[in-house]
Amino acid sequence: MLPRKLEKSFIEEAKKAIEEFFGTNPQTSKDYGRIVSENHFNRLSGILKDNEQKIVYGGHTNATERYISPTILGNITPKDPVMKEEVFGPILTVIPVDNVKKDCISYIQNREKPLSLYVFSRDSLFVSEIVSNTDSGGVTVNDVVMHLHVIHGFPFGGTGASGVGSYHGPYSFAAFSHEKPVLHKYHGAEFINKARYPPYTERKTQIMRSLTEEKIYWWSKYLTPFTVAGGLGAMAFVLQSRFNKIFSAIFQICNNKTSQIQTIVVGRFDLLLLIKEQNF
Repeated sequence: MLPRKLEKSFIEEAKKAIEEFFGTNPQTSKDYGRIVSENHFNRLSGILKDNEQKIVYGGHTNATERYISPTILGNITPKDPVMKEEVFGPILTVIPVDNVKKDCISYIQNREKPLSLYVFSRDSLFVSEIVSNTDSGGVTVNDVVMHLHVIHGFPFGGTGASGVGSYHGPYSFAAFSHEKPVLHKYHGAEFINKARYPPYTERKTQIMRSLTEEKIYWWSKYLTPFTVAGGLGAMAFVLQSRFNKIFSAIFQICNNKTSQIQTIVVGRFDLLLLIKEQNF
């Protein structure tokens, strides 16, 4: 998908790149591969046949070799047959639009999530907007395919119709592992479970809901790590000041060598001290 005004120049540059890689006849190039199976060859040949009026470069096939030449389809619209399924072959579709940002985002959002998304632009804001407003298995900016294996530890996988889960590195281990939860219940206190058993009442329903439903309180959004840390710090400061006053009173009693019962009230803390008469 590209701006309409760039379609012709893009196609010409794409032709030059293909011939630079494989020559004017890719079928004779030792670097150009073949379709992996007859089934996929037939599928791709069918795509070319259904869209033969849109072929602007290539389109040659050889069933014996399962050869399909590098092919460019120009002036493609979302309604063309080639856009009904993923290609997975040497066929490049060129979709000219009037507004790339607007049309690209809406086009992706209104269809199944793709396995990969490739964005070519020097405008970092444009790239950020595309990535933030679309969903795909993975994204590479100003290149293709490289997010699959170049960066060690990068997860690779689809989302929605393009796949489930990821692999590579620890993601492979997680994808093929199962976390088995095991709950051990104390064999006694069966009376606690009466709320689970018939006959059911409104009271039992309320009890089970209170125990099983996730509760989201209005104040939960404020429980960030910073507010929790700040609250704990303030609590520690208050407790320290209270205990300092308590210990100060204890030392004062001991120094006065008195025999008495003292009630020291510090805020909400009541401390009852019994000091025996003796020399300290």
